[in-house]
Amino acid sequence: MYKYTLSIVFFITFLFSGYSVGDAISTDHQNMEFDYCYPSDSTSTFSLSKYLGNIIMIEMTASW
Repeated sequence: MYKYTLSIVFFITFLFSGYSVGDAISTDHQNMEFDYCYPSDSTSTFSLSKYLGNIIMIEMTASW
């Protein structure tokens, strides 16, 4: 049962993704600025345009 649930979640994740492999991120999306969530007292922001030409990994986690 767990295997089927995991497969369905995996499929739905790709079904509703905004970008696909090989897509280019639009300039508007690159220039968006985001706040850091941790540490909570951080006042700095980041944007993807600062990393143009680099490979980056964005880790997104949540504790429910």
